[in-house]
Amino acid sequence: MRTDPPRQLHLNVNILHSGFVPSAWRTRDADPRAFVDVAHYVRVAQIAEAAKFDAVFLADNASIADQIDFRPITALEPTVLLAAIAAATTHIGIIGTA
Repeated sequence: MRTDPPRQLHLNVNILHSGFVPSAWRTRDADPRAFVDVAHYVRVAQIAEAAKFDAVFLADNASIADQIDFRPITALEPTVLLAAIAAATTHIGIIGTA
């Protein structure tokens, strides 16, 4: 009889400044400056941690995206943001690309 280990699902959040939709920064409750606000990323990570997510993810971008009229994709270096998140959380994982 085969006994496989129980399967696990790991939940991570890819932190974007306004959401996935490119024009999300234009909604009434969105902060169009969130992409340069470290507190925004920390706040999202703390919410994810409270919701029992396993990790947060931040992607690096080599330059400004070609569709700057929609929104900047990233503006802050991810390892700096992840260090701030690590200092403000207790048990959520941090994942980044550089």
